[in-house]
Amino acid sequence: MRLFPTSAGMSQLSGLIDILKYNNGIVSISELSRETRKTIDVLFPLLDAADLLGFCEIKNGRVVLTEKGRKVNSKNFAKLVAESLKDVEPFKSVLQVLKKNPLNIIELAQALEAQGVVLYAEPTTNVELLKSMLIKWGIRSGLLNYESKSDKWYVSKKFSQ
Repeated sequence: MRLFPTSAGMSQLSGLIDILKYNNGIVSISELSRETRKTIDVLFPLLDAADLLGFCEIKNGRVVLTEKGRKVNSKNFAKLVAESLKDVEPFKSVLQVLKKNPLNIIELAQALEAQGVVLYAEPTTNVELLKSMLIKWGIRSGLLNYESKSDKWYVSKKFSQ
């Protein structure tokens, strides 16, 4: 199972797509590294995220913007990310679990672990990585909601059907 990278961020993804559009939808990985001033070890998780979401493909050392990636703009970015996350682990399993009932982050991590979805072997770190990822991607894209008083995570109403 291919999991979404924990270190990628939405702002980075938006910037990547902008750079690809500026370069007519195709750029070598080495040129992208120079343009973004990011080392390959930082760039690869971002490219992996973009690929998993269907915004680009990596072919022969080049990053190629997909048709879906070409449609991205500042107004639809969060919506397209949220729609794409629904099919990528751990978000796919998070949605399945939370559609049954809201859970706190520890309960959610345990439910995911029971399904074989683990971001990190050590439990405390796994919970923290999951929480960080859900905030960075789930909340920001509008896919998930969080209630601090009850410490519960919910599927956003527009994605709960």
